Amino acid sequence: MPIETSPILALPYIQAAQAQKHVTHNEGIRLLDIAVQLVVQSRSLTTPPASDAEGHRYIVAASATGAWVGHDGEIAIYEGGAYWFIAPQPGWRAYVVDEAEIAVLSTSNLWETARDLPLEIERLGVNATPDANNQMILSGASTLFTHDGAGHRLTLNKATARDTASFLFQTGYGGRAEVGTTGNDDLTIKVSADGSTWVDALRVDGSNGYVTGAAVMASATDTTAGRLMRADYGYGPGNLVGSVAEAAGVPTGAVIETGSTANGSYTRFADGTQICAQTLTTSGTGVTTWSFPIAFSTPPSGVASAQASVPRFTTTGASSTTQTDVDCWDISGTRQAETVHLIAFGRWF
Repeated sequence: MPIETSPILALPYIQAAQAQKHVTHNEGIRLLDIAVQLVVQSRSLTTPPASDAEGHRYIVAASATGAWVGHDGEIAIYEGGAYWFIAPQPGWRAYVVDEAEIAVLSTSNLWETARDLPLEIERLGVNATPDANNQMILSGASTLFTHDGAGHRLTLNKATARDTASFLFQTGYGGRAEVGTTGNDDLTIKVSADGSTWVDALRVDGSNGYVTGAAVMASATDTTAGRLMRADYGYGPGNLVGSVAEAAGVPTGAVIETGSTANGSYTRFADGTQICAQTLTTSGTGVTTWSFPIAFSTPPSGVASAQASVPRFTTTGASSTTQTDVDCWDISGTRQAETVHLIAFGRWF
């Protein structure tokens, strides 16, 4: 039995002793006119356009309806006021006008363009030559990554915590600064003057967010120029006033502490200075005891003032760090009952 069509494009063969050979020949020319240098208007339509031009071709989209129903993925050709169809073969290429892209029919019977598929290459160089280590390289004045929506995120992923995910900054291909997670999951900013000796300027602990490094105060007495002050070592609005404390003479609390009791008011300073104040009335018949509102570490000095007589402090022996006696005398040497203003100066450590 003679073969009637070609195996690839199904072009009709002219048979021996065939009448009206021009019909078969013209049919073959017609099919070639459609398939060679294939250009389609679109691959996204599921129904024919409302009006069309003679010779327009389309890749029929999935779930087609109307005059194209049942012809998903086929080539629809508009001729003589109607559509007829060709079933393409895997590997056919078509230029899609409304996308300005080349579409290829895959073995899965899908028409796909380059933007539909992932681009996978072993090396990529833009104005530069990649190598085995730098498999992607770009040489240019600047590089822009911009958003395609609300924002943009650049991700660096490493296999394990002990590996490195970082940005390295170089001068003459010698490292000078690096930002990232290098050898652990802490965020580190490190710098180098020569590319070989590195200093961890800042390290942010991955578990708690606390910051350490050469750029941060190493201790409460560290006054190295250029270092950042730690909240627990420095002073500000949050800890200027509060409870003062010390360890081996080094302040570990607030700068100023104030308070009051029924025995008066007091002020303590971080350097150890303490001041107590009180106003009381002497008895006029004997000594009047002032118990300090807070104890001194050693017996304090004091001043007293009164309007009509001469007040004076008299200490009470071993308890002089916690209290003192007060007397008021007139010019004749007689005790007086008088309002006295008292201030004691000393140290709390």
